[in-house]
Amino acid sequence: MMMQDDPRLEEAKAIPIREVADKLGIAGLKASGNELVGPCPVCGGRDRFSINSRVGVFNCRRECGGGDGLKLVQLVLGVDFPAALSWLV
Repeated sequence: MMMQDDPRLEEAKAIPIREVADKLGIAGLKASGNELVGPCPVCGGRDRFSINSRVGVFNCRRECGGGDGLKLVQLVLGVDFPAALSWLV
């Protein structure tokens, strides 16, 4: 079965990114407009990382990049897509 055919994929994508961040234990984020902003859980800094809950994405303005909740799990845990999917759902 291909990953895009995995029924858990829809379930994982339905989890709000804020819940994903909480499950990962990402702390130190503060509200700033429509985003939560703070240090990147991987590369640090002070305010280079943000989560936009309305759009459902994160972004690191340094080197880590951005994406959805599954990509956030991959980044923080250092795992591949299948492992991130298994961890999340």
